[in-house]
Amino acid sequence: MSSHFSEDQVQQSWPLDKVLYAVGGGPRPEIIQSLIEAPKFVSAIADELELAIGTISHHLAILKRHSLVRSEAIGLHHVYGLTNLVRASRHGKLLRVRIDCAAGERVILHRCVN
Repeated sequence: MSSHFSEDQVQQSWPLDKVLYAVGGGPRPEIIQSLIEAPKFVSAIADELELAIGTISHHLAILKRHSLVRSEAIGLHHVYGLTNLVRASRHGKLLRVRIDCAAGERVILHRCVN
């Protein structure tokens, strides 16, 4: 499975203010960072970030609602990955996230991470 889901799986891009809300809250940048390499189950993300599964599920739902992550059912569980609207890369301790928004707007975020 690739780290990004196909374009036809993305419902829409959102206005800039909605995307900033979706990316900026709580552990969402860390969740995006976690999904750079490959899609993961909620439990794997929770273990990696040392947070409760419920917390991760809540923030994944926000990212999914804004078309930044996509889920795929595998048995009774869901695996989450980045959509094609998100391009994220890590350069040492710097996380760079580019998100294509509605009306051709683009968000580029830089964040220092561990």
